[in-house]
Amino acid sequence: MCTPTEIQYIVFALNQAPFNKDLTLVSFDEKTPLELLQLLNDVFVEVSTDHNIDLRDETIEMTIERFISFLWVLKYKPNVQDPYIFKTGLTAGDKHIIHPILLWLLQRIPDLRKRAYLAKYLITIEVPTDMITDDVYIQYKDKQDEFKEVHKIVDKIRSSGFEPDALKREVSKLEEEKAQLMERIDRIRRKVQELPNIEKFLEAARGLRLEMEMEDKLNQKLDEQKATLALSKQRSQRVSATLRELRNMGLGKSDEESG
Repeated sequence: MCTPTEIQYIVFALNQAPFNKDLTLVSFDEKTPLELLQLLNDVFVEVSTDHNIDLRDETIEMTIERFISFLWVLKYKPNVQDPYIFKTGLTAGDKHIIHPILLWLLQRIPDLRKRAYLAKYLITIEVPTDMITDDVYIQYKDKQDEFKEVHKIVDKIRSSGFEPDALKREVSKLEEEKAQLMERIDRIRRKVQELPNIEKFLEAARGLRLEMEMEDKLNQKLDEQKATLALSKQRSQRVSATLRELRNMGLGKSDEESG
């Protein structure tokens, strides 16, 4: 059962975007069991769009099985130890069961989004013991391990603030600066060819050397940015390929089961 402070947090969170429920403590407390189940489903949708389902299109049994399965994927630990009591309370829309779930979800939606996304590809498929050594199953587990590693790399890139679009803009800017430098170098070279005496020649030569050093530094930075961008594209392609293979393997398994 939630404390008054926790209830206040639930109401506050549900009144914020993207929910915008315009609730009061009184109106929340007066929610019917079906309305509480709908609220729970609304929060589920923010974690995974797979739950964007009209409850009227499901039987209550289907809804509860979906809720319990998703809570298991998210690693939710019920406030009651008896699974039967938990399921019965959830089916009845008991606020003593639903309020703690809402609190738990609303406190960690960003993390749960990631967990729900990864679960699509990393959840263990139950297979008969004699199939554990099957080549297809071994390949499936290998792809899961590969996906984990690729996802870690992507996460690391995202957390570092790396943005491919920003890098592309930086490369474009460096290209423009390089072109401007080349024009300046050409102008200096032409001046050198027209100099009447050595002093002016040496002065122009020093200017030319400085400009060429700047060009070298700019080229080096440009090469580094291009290499980083190329590495990013390679990593992105690896992620996409891994996702496609996992999806294809999932589809193949579904076809075999339906057959």
